[in-house]
Amino acid sequence: MFREQKQSASVPTRSWKAIKTLNANTIKKFETKIKRQIKGNLPIMESPLVTGSIIERESRPPPRKLVTGSGFPERKKVEVPAVKPKVVPKVEEIVEEERIPPVPVGNKAPRFDFQGKIMSSAEATQRTIDIGLHHHGDNPEKPGYAIYELSILSRSRNISQRAGAYEMIRNIVFQDPLKHIAELQQVQIHYICVNAFNPPSSITIKSYALEIMQLLCTTYRNPLSLYPYPAIPPGSTLTFDFACVARDIAFCYEFDNRLLDIASIIIVASKPFDIGFLENAPVSLPLLHFARSVHINWGIQFGNKQALRALSESKDIEILKEAAVVLSFHQTKVSKEIISILPSCIKAMLLCKVDDCTEYKEYINDVLGVSPDPYAVDFLSKCATSGLLDEIDMKRCISGASFSAPYVVIAEQLEVQYSIPEYPKSEEECWERRGEICGMVQYFLLHYDFSMLPKLLPCLFSFTNPSADALIQSTFGILSLKERPPNPYKIFSFIESVPQSDLDSFLKAAKYFPLSYFSIIFRRKDIHDIISIIESFIDTYPDPMPANSLTIEDINAFIELFSFDSYDIPAFQKFAILCLSQQNEVEVRHTIWLKLQELAHVFDIDYSRQDLFEPIEDDMDILNSFLEMYRKFEYKNTAPFNISLKIVGNYLKEHKGEHIGKYVLENAMQTTNDWKDRILKLCC
Repeated sequence: MFREQKQSASVPTRSWKAIKTLNANTIKKFETKIKRQIKGNLPIMESPLVTGSIIERESRPPPRKLVTGSGFPERKKVEVPAVKPKVVPKVEEIVEEERIPPVPVGNKAPRFDFQGKIMSSAEATQRTIDIGLHHHGDNPEKPGYAIYELSILSRSRNISQRAGAYEMIRNIVFQDPLKHIAELQQVQIHYICVNAFNPPSSITIKSYALEIMQLLCTTYRNPLSLYPYPAIPPGSTLTFDFACVARDIAFCYEFDNRLLDIASIIIVASKPFDIGFLENAPVSLPLLHFARSVHINWGIQFGNKQALRALSESKDIEILKEAAVVLSFHQTKVSKEIISILPSCIKAMLLCKVDDCTEYKEYINDVLGVSPDPYAVDFLSKCATSGLLDEIDMKRCISGASFSAPYVVIAEQLEVQYSIPEYPKSEEECWERRGEICGMVQYFLLHYDFSMLPKLLPCLFSFTNPSADALIQSTFGILSLKERPPNPYKIFSFIESVPQSDLDSFLKAAKYFPLSYFSIIFRRKDIHDIISIIESFIDTYPDPMPANSLTIEDINAFIELFSFDSYDIPAFQKFAILCLSQQNEVEVRHTIWLKLQELAHVFDIDYSRQDLFEPIEDDMDILNSFLEMYRKFEYKNTAPFNISLKIVGNYLKEHKGEHIGKYVLENAMQTTNDWKDRILKLCC
């Protein structure tokens, strides 16, 4: 197809003679704008926004995003960073993995003739003058047009100039899309294509823009890719840019049905429109991609009709698979007449979503033949729980099968030992291993191993629904949390309002998270009625506690209660001592020690934890608060006094003979004899 296009790619030049008459001031204005874009002062492509609903078995991968550390947002004091210029994102995963060279501008930018070919000479000749290859640009003495100059002309109010610019860009892309992709990206080629549909426009301009998009689409490995990313996630800037012309793009499917792939991506941001013109379109993968997208968003009837038509008319296995995926979204029931004539792997895909597997037990042997296919194992796991499989069939089913939720169901029935895979490290890996993640969720729901949650929650992206919903709803009873991956701080925020009977699950999970997630409990109105529950939780909290467990913002509610009427309650005293751990921020420790200057003498517990006694406290404000406390009160065998003495002793040992150590020791010797004797005994 493309060879035929190339032979007919001659470009008429008469429409370009008008370019020489373009107003110089207009050109300068647009030149200044485009140069700012090239220098990076304007964003070339914004990062993807929050992704929309992605079905569990969707074939489009998400954008790469690392799951760093625990995957949880650090809740620290907000600091305004210095403003930095936005960085142009790197182009990845293009054909042959070519690296994008720096974009040449000005005198170094390549210049093209009307056929989209690079000018072999930068010198003016009588021929280049006659055919109109000179214009009022940066280099009027040089023949040809640079890509950034064409991007300026594509915004012209003159339709003939716009048409010429789009045609020439089309020819450049047609000649070699990869060679000049850096320049095309810099001038924001997707905005140029979208602008073609804004007035002043014409059918010619729109057709050139659609052809540019089609050429770029065929350049990349992924058929759902436009440029220059390996995929365009729903909700991205590009999605919204093209949403207004989704129908126009889909309407051109006869030109190239791969344009339906583009429409299937951007339709998530589009308003519903009449798609009757596609009712009798030839069955193809792009058509089913489009049917899947509208099926998810607003065209259930159209999606079902196209998928059922594909099952009846097509013999292509890939088309049949895509049709089965579309029908599985809303568990559309397919007649046995159609199922019986389909290949076994397609039967498995259709049957894995049925509610009553006993109705389809005649297909068990067919589906067993394609196990350990994931869809087959899914259907057979339902058959196993319904008593339709014997032990031999269950072992045959999971032999060689990958770890997944159905695998866990069958393995638990067989009571065989199995291991849980390592957790994914990035969103891309989560996508690739989404079946394993659903298996981890299934294992958790069977055993309620709360130690899994810190690493499992960051893996629950929208493409793991409904497993993510099942975990959150069955464990915490939360129905309204739709954020993916779930933010644990938002999960634990419900601890402030849930009934006392539901606190158990929150507290079992809180043992494996930073203490800040639990501290919200001090905002409860019935706080004094659940003192025993709090004390029991604190007594079993890990020692030493996780790093950065608390920030000063986390303990405001506790400080208020503790200072006024709760300082004599053992559970509150224990939590105050947890705040002294060096795993917390220095501001937390300093705030608590300031309170303990006045309240340490009323403590009646000696709470011992290893993360309180071993480290050296280097904050001089905290050390001075110890000395102030020693001057006010006599020694008492309680936790605050013993902790502070141990810290002072460790500090004096560490800085023995140093000026700072002598300074602290001199101040310590100004306390009462009881304190002096204990300090000297600890530091010697």
